[in-house]
Amino acid sequence: MNDKQDAKEESSASNPKPYNPSPPQQYTTSWKLLSQGAEARVWIVPSYTSLVPSIPTSNLIPSQTSDDDDSHIHSHDNHQCICKERFSKSYRIPQLDRVITKSRIKSEIKCLAKCRTVGVRTPHLLGVDMESGSIYMERVVGGDGSDDIIPALTVRAYFESVRLGYIQKLKLDELNDCPKTATLDGNGEHENSDKCNDDDCASTVDYGTNSLLIARTMGEMIAQMHNSAGVIHGDLTTSNIMLSNPPSITSTSTPTPTSCTQNTDTDQPTVAANATATHTNTTDWKPILTLIDFGLSTLIDVNKKGRYEEKAVDLYVMERAFASTHPGSRALVTAAEDAYRRSCELHDAKQLQLQQQETPQPPQPQQTHPAAGTEEEIRQKSARKLKSESKKRRKMDLNRKSSADMVFNRLEEVRRRGRKRECFG
Repeated sequence: MNDKQDAKEESSASNPKPYNPSPPQQYTTSWKLLSQGAEARVWIVPSYTSLVPSIPTSNLIPSQTSDDDDSHIHSHDNHQCICKERFSKSYRIPQLDRVITKSRIKSEIKCLAKCRTVGVRTPHLLGVDMESGSIYMERVVGGDGSDDIIPALTVRAYFESVRLGYIQKLKLDELNDCPKTATLDGNGEHENSDKCNDDDCASTVDYGTNSLLIARTMGEMIAQMHNSAGVIHGDLTTSNIMLSNPPSITSTSTPTPTSCTQNTDTDQPTVAANATATHTNTTDWKPILTLIDFGLSTLIDVNKKGRYEEKAVDLYVMERAFASTHPGSRALVTAAEDAYRRSCELHDAKQLQLQQQETPQPPQPQQTHPAAGTEEEIRQKSARKLKSESKKRRKMDLNRKSSADMVFNRLEEVRRRGRKRECFG
């Protein structure tokens, strides 16, 4: 008997049951679970207006953010919305769990609102129910603003479709561009996987000009979030950036052969297995990106100098995300970081111009006749004045060092030691 009980306990310890907390009080069978992580669950809610009567007014915090006229995000009440539920943790003391959950929800909605205030595109905040730990926001969708609602595509899914199309093109061309010689078997695979594999072929993937444009827009958006909003995202991956207008939707000249199917389990667009990403490169196309998932975000003081560590770690997380999910994407990372640097330099120039306008001009001294002196004294006095002005200019140039230079200098240190901070210094 004891042996059976011990075996049962060992089996339960080796195969623990997944933690499945109860859904929010407003939950109905029409809700659909989109994803679940260690901290929160994301639900698709059919309509937000049907929830308002069931949420106590004292716990409902309506959004105070302004709408964008050119937004491609549908914000109608009758459309679907997203409920991000921070469920309770059974391993915490209940009082402590409520305090932590409330604090993290407040931080997340502050970062969402702050980003929208400065022009960074994020989901509209519809309401917050502190009692159930739920944030209600609009669902990011794609399309051209018509009544046909389709889910937006993640940047990760788009880049993956381009990469798979590039690999398939190499296979169809019998790997002529591959540095290693290999042939294909009857199934379209490499006969000798040791000689050549997809990673070898994808070491220099041509993601196309559209992907480069997306990467540049990402860099500009991240710089605006860091410099203007003072928000550190904490999880800058391509899965947390939505693309509302992929070229396959906006382009009308040549249809793209890339096909994205709908996954019935997660309701997220997934790339078809036979996708070939010869996307049309349009010159007038501009990507519409939306930043999501601010669960790990924090606020910093943009007016306080020395906050380069957090920004560098944010960029480092982005680099590691590209390296792990998008092979051969070094050109995309370079494009994003170059755009980030340019945006920081433009921001610094604007800030310097504002400071010069706000600084009162000193009164002009009265014109006085120079004291008589020898020619040598006048020359020495002029030389001292030029030296003093030159020293002041060098000091001003040093103080006006680009914030991007400071961030990328710190990024080099983060690359060497990882994202963890140093203990001292």
